[in-house]
Amino acid sequence: MTQSSSKTAILILAAGASSRMSVPKQTLRWGSHTLLQHSLDQALAANADETFVVLGAHFEAIKPLVECTEAQVLFNPNWQQGMGASIAFGIERIQTQGYTQALIMLCDQPSIDTRYLNRMIDAHAELQSTVATQYDDDHVGVPAMFDQLMFATLMQLNEDKGAKKLLNSPNVEVKTLKPSTPLFDIDTPNDYRRYKPL
Repeated sequence: MTQSSSKTAILILAAGASSRMSVPKQTLRWGSHTLLQHSLDQALAANADETFVVLGAHFEAIKPLVECTEAQVLFNPNWQQGMGASIAFGIERIQTQGYTQALIMLCDQPSIDTRYLNRMIDAHAELQSTVATQYDDDHVGVPAMFDQLMFATLMQLNEDKGAKKLLNSPNVEVKTLKPSTPLFDIDTPNDYRRYKPL
């Protein structure tokens, strides 16, 4: 658990329609679980106080597949407005429940594990700054961790780029981390065939 002076929430974004896949990517098998459940398992094992997951498209098909009761499952009725809208929706719920910092992650980056999430939580505590993930193409993105001073800005997001524009703005101080394992997204059937566990 985090220190008593702060409350950390992990926010998993899983509201997209998976338009480039033949099925909702959240339901794809990943090892013995679904892709979404794999992300939930990593988050629930991390040193955070609560895990939230934002669903949207295919809610009725995905919700029953969540194999845990520890996470708070949220439905974003405005999921079609893009990832930014889902971040804004999730952060509003997190703030309402008294959390003081939020680690935002995606359900389609299965190489992100508990160890990396804890590295990010620890770095945020040490550096007292927004902490984001350094990608190979020199941009930064999620997973990323924000304190409550950034919540108002996050709740104004409404674009499909999510927090990417914010994290790459010269007006925002961001410290970066890089995962020890290669970072990849599962966006297309080819991605899934390439990366899925044997």
